[in-house]
Amino acid sequence: MSPIALLLIGMLIVVLSILFLRLHAFLALILGSLVVAILTSQESVHQYAVRSEAVRVVAVDPNSNLIGLKATKNQKILSGYVAILSEDESSGKLDKYSDGIVSILSEEE
Repeated sequence: MSPIALLLIGMLIVVLSILFLRLHAFLALILGSLVVAILTSQESVHQYAVRSEAVRVVAVDPNSNLIGLKATKNQKILSGYVAILSEDESSGKLDKYSDGIVSILSEEE
């Protein structure tokens, strides 16, 4: 379900439960949040978790086999082994696409 539809459903439940069911505002907000949580698909929650914790690829140089990575939020990129995974379209499972060694370069390089 789209985020806008979830927002509207949640707001509608809160307003209607306060006006017609005469629920306390706190109880109406709890009821609305529970309904939105139930209606949110597991795939949306999973995609949000992956996007918020993923390291972003910002540049690829095929001539020198260098990939530019950017950490998100409170992450750090450390030197060491890395495996690049890709999702199989048909099964949804992650397969190893490539692997290699990460070396931290300075900004000038």
